[in-house]
Amino acid sequence: MDTIKGAFSRGNDDAAADEEEGFLAEVRKKAKLSYKQRLIGFGICFGIACLGAFLGVLFAAFSGGANTALLALFGIFFCISTIAAVCSTFFIVGPVKQVKQMLDVVKIICVIVFIIAFILTLCAAFWWTYVSGLAILFGIIQFVAIGVYAVTLIPYATTLIKTGVTKLTSLATSS
Repeated sequence: MDTIKGAFSRGNDDAAADEEEGFLAEVRKKAKLSYKQRLIGFGICFGIACLGAFLGVLFAAFSGGANTALLALFGIFFCISTIAAVCSTFFIVGPVKQVKQMLDVVKIICVIVFIIAFILTLCAAFWWTYVSGLAILFGIIQFVAIGVYAVTLIPYATTLIKTGVTKLTSLATSS
């Protein structure tokens, strides 16, 4: 029976599949980062994110809502900074695990709001320049969405924030 299967098979399919799996396993094994390397990668990406956000805010401040070139630079630098911020979290959580976690209810809402705000920030910076401050508003929405997303990555952070907000609101209403 094996000779009949051998006659009709392509011959090297099993060897090619084993070679491909061996290659992928080798890539996965070599792609492992140490804790120190993860922190360095996080620091570099987060530093780029902070620098891009600072430059974006600087361009927005100098544009005064009227200079369209500076407003376009705000959109570019601010969007680059948020992409770098997302990439920095890849080093902490891992890209595959993070993409799988994006389907969580709270996180998927943050991701959708972030993507929409990202696109609208660029549209407002490049094409809707006649509405002063619209790119900055979408940039703020984008920043809040990525901030809420980052908080959901930290265990028990949402519970801590909910408790803090509840205490603050009870203090504000009692005075």
